[in-house]
Amino acid sequence: MKKRDVLAIALRIVGIYCVAQALMLLTQLPIALRFVFAERMPPGLNRPWYVGLSIAPPILTLGLACVLLRWAGCIAGKLVREDDEISVPAATGWERPVFVLSLRIVGVVCLVRGLPALVRTLAQFTLTGQYRVGMTSYVRAEIIADLVVLALGAYFISGGKRLVQFVFRQRDTGTA
Repeated sequence: MKKRDVLAIALRIVGIYCVAQALMLLTQLPIALRFVFAERMPPGLNRPWYVGLSIAPPILTLGLACVLLRWAGCIAGKLVREDDEISVPAATGWERPVFVLSLRIVGVVCLVRGLPALVRTLAQFTLTGQYRVGMTSYVRAEIIADLVVLALGAYFISGGKRLVQFVFRQRDTGTA
């Protein structure tokens, strides 16, 4: 195993985290866009700029995730000048199992982060009596975001078979 290989795996893990973050941002998009279609917008908000600034973060985060997942090896090659060997017991076929292990670690992090967030959001909604229209939409989006993080955590812990196939497809098909 070489330094570039380790960095490429780390970049792919960051890419997975970016997917989770982008999904969380997407769940909050309807709330932001609700202001655009409101009769009276808050003072100082320009509708086109507000729409652009609301849509940009999830799109940019998803774009970054795609770049990191697909071209982690190329990026690692640019970032690591001296590609020294790191001693590993198995000479070939180590990348996929290490990536799956890393996915499972990220899955645990998602569950550890998602469960308390879901409980907090549900408690905030039920205990504080925030049933106004605006707050209800916000809390619904928070609940959806928390459920998305939990679902991703469960998927990653299971090994993320389709994601692993997507990430390693280029190498498996033998194309450059």
